[in-house]
Order: sequence, then C-alpha cells, then structure tokens
Amino acid sequence: MLTPKQEKFCQSVAKGLTYSDAYREAYNASKMKPESANRLAIKFMKDIKSCRIKRKNYRRH
Repeated sequence: MLTPKQEKFCQSVAKGLTYSDAYREAYNASKMKPESANRLAIKFMKDIKSCRIKRKNYRRH
C-alpha cells in the first residue's frame, strides 16, 4: 500500500513528469537541490519496483 505522497509521486510520473519533478511536487521539496531530489526519486522508484516484483513473485507461489 502506498502513502498519499507516494501515490501522488507515481501519478505524476505516469503523467510524464521526470522522477525529480514528481518527487518535488509530491513531497513539497521545491527548495531541495536538484541532485538530492533526483537521488531520492530514483531510490524511491527502485523501492517501488522491488516491492511490486516481490509481490508478483509471492502471488505465483
């Protein structure tokens, strides 16, 4: 289950925003350095993808 901010991030990416822009929008991080927003956004996407893969594999068994 995603938090409201995580959901907003995912929806923003789906709408075409970059990971960094979506992160800034969802987490109200407009003052964050671009490098920091990018690093956190990529980490978040990796976490989301790994959760989905684990969930998908779990359902197969």
